[in-house]
Amino acid sequence: MNNSKIHKKYTLSLDQLTNENKIGSGSYGDVYSFNDNYAVKLFNEAGNSESNIREVSMLKYLDHPNIVKIKGYCHINDNFLVIMEKARCNLHSQMKNVKKEHRPFIIFQILSALKYMHFENIAHRDIKPQNILIFNNIDIKICDFGCAKNDILHGKTHTGEVSTIWYRAPEVILNPGKYDYSIDIWSTGIILLQLICGTEFPLTGDSNIGQLFRIFKLFGTPNEKNWEGLSKLKYWKEKFPIFKGDLNKILDKYNVLEDEKNILKKMLSWTPTRITASDAMSHPYFTKINSSYTNDCKISQTKTLKTKNQDYINKFEKYRPILFGWLRTVSYFKKLQKSTLLTAYKIIDCYYSNVIPFWKTVQVIGISCLNIAAKLIDVQYFENDHIAELTANTSTSETVKITTSYILKYFDYNLIPYIFYYKFNNINIYNIICGMIISPETRYWEHEKMLIISDMLIKKETSFETELVLSYFKKIIDIDLKKDILFLL
Repeated sequence: MNNSKIHKKYTLSLDQLTNENKIGSGSYGDVYSFNDNYAVKLFNEAGNSESNIREVSMLKYLDHPNIVKIKGYCHINDNFLVIMEKARCNLHSQMKNVKKEHRPFIIFQILSALKYMHFENIAHRDIKPQNILIFNNIDIKICDFGCAKNDILHGKTHTGEVSTIWYRAPEVILNPGKYDYSIDIWSTGIILLQLICGTEFPLTGDSNIGQLFRIFKLFGTPNEKNWEGLSKLKYWKEKFPIFKGDLNKILDKYNVLEDEKNILKKMLSWTPTRITASDAMSHPYFTKINSSYTNDCKISQTKTLKTKNQDYINKFEKYRPILFGWLRTVSYFKKLQKSTLLTAYKIIDCYYSNVIPFWKTVQVIGISCLNIAAKLIDVQYFENDHIAELTANTSTSETVKITTSYILKYFDYNLIPYIFYYKFNNINIYNIICGMIISPETRYWEHEKMLIISDMLIKKETSFETELVLSYFKKIIDIDLKKDILFLL
C-alpha cells in the first residue's frame, strides 16, 4: 500500500513528502506540509514503537486549545504517519521577533496547557521553542508528545535523558530518573529567559556537566538550605565550584520589570520550591491576560470505554486466571512497574469483551498487551524477538508485530483511559489489587475503590465489599498469588 486516505477529499502518498515541503525535523521523525490545512509527521519507527504509542494516544486523549490537535494517522508500507493541524511556524523560528509585550501571552498559554496536562497526570518532558507552534497572531499550541509520560510521581524512576539539554532541569542532570511534573515548568522558564536575553542567552551548554555549571553560574550554586536533599542526589559533588549567581545583573541589563523578574525566578527555582503551572497563571505578571483570556484549563470529560459482549467475557473466563498469573510472573522478572501490569489487565479485559478468545492466540495477545502498557507508561519494555521467546516460540517476532498493530488499531490508540494509577509502594496492596482484578465480581471496580478496599483489608476493617473480596480470594487458582495474599485468609 503506497498511499492512504486521510480525509474524504485527500489521499496521502510518500511521494508527496519531499524536502521541498519539509517544515521540521526532530528526534522521532520529520514534519511535512500537506495541502493548506495539514502537517504530516513521518516517524522514524513503525507505529508500535514507544514514542509513537505515547504521542498518538496522548494527542487523541488531550483536548485543550493550547495543545495541537491530531487529525488522523495511517500506515503506508512500514511507515507510520500522524496528520495534525498545520501551524504558521514554530516559536524557535520567531524568537528574535517576539516583542516584550507578547512574552506574557506566550508563556501564559504554555502554562495553561501544562496546568491541564499535569492535572491529567501527563508530563511533556520536552518543552522547547521548537515544540511550541504559532498559529494566528501569537496563539500557540504545544506539539511533539513522543517523550511525554503519564503518572510522573515524585520518587518514581523514569527515563533520565529527557528535555533538550538547554531546557533540562538541574534535578534531571543531578539525579536522572527521579523527577516530577515541575521539569516542564523549568523548561518554560528557560524559554522566557531566552526570549529576554535573545542571542546572549547564557544556558547554551553542550553536555550535562557543562549545562549544570552554566546553571550554577547564573542562579548560584545550590545548597541544602535552598534545596533540601541536594547532598543525596546521585551526581551531586561537594567539590562543585561555588558561584554566587549573576541573574539579577543580566535581568537588569535588559530592563526586566519586577513582575517578570519574579515569575521567572519562581519558575527557575530549585525543584522543592518551584511554582506549579496553576499558581504561576495567577501571578501578577499575567494580570492583564487573566482578565481577557478564555482558553483556561479545561478538565477532560470522562472517556467512554468500549462496550462489552457478555458472551465473549464468559468464554475468556476459562483462560483469564492462567493468563493473568503468567503475565504477573513475566512482569516480576522483567521488573516492570506495578502500574504496567495493572494497566495491561485492563487493556486485555476490554479487548476480550469484544473479541472471541482462542487459546492459540490468548498468550501472544496477552503479552502484546503487557508490552503496549510498558511502552505507554514504563521505562522498560520487550523487543518482539523476546516476546516470541516468552511464548516458547509458538509465535514469531513478525506475528508479535502484527498482533501489536492489530490491538492498537482495535483501540484506535485510545489507551490513556485504561492506565491504572498505582499510588502505593505497599506490595500487599498491589497483590490484593491483582486478586481483585482477577475476580469476576470486582474487576470492574473503579481504581480508587480498589485502593480503598485494599487499604481496609490491610487494616483488617470489615465491610460488605471486604467480605466479598475475601470470599473470592479463597477460590483463587493462581497458587503464587494465593501465597502472596495468604496473610488475609
